[in-house]
Amino acid sequence: MSNDERTPGQRPFWCLDEQPVDPPMTCTRTGADIVEWSRYFAPKGVTWEVGLFAEDRLSLDGLDAGPTVVRIFDPEQDLTPDEAEAFALAIIEAAKTAHQRP
Repeated sequence: MSNDERTPGQRPFWCLDEQPVDPPMTCTRTGADIVEWSRYFAPKGVTWEVGLFAEDRLSLDGLDAGPTVVRIFDPEQDLTPDEAEAFALAIIEAAKTAHQRP
């Protein structure tokens, strides 16, 4: 199953956690849970973050399962060449993971 084919509330294949990020919100129109899934690719202690995210979202038709996106939280300071390489590799790893199939 690709991420774009998941149903609302269903965990994407790339997500390692069994539960969504936060307690779900509830759609007042349908009563369905609105949830967000995530997986991070940065080592501890760095000033940047790279992650995969997928979240349910409300549309005019009701609740949809959103696509997978890569979110990049930029470094808060200059990076050494080694730090920059680790940052770039984390982005690549996140993108490759999003393309993998179960």
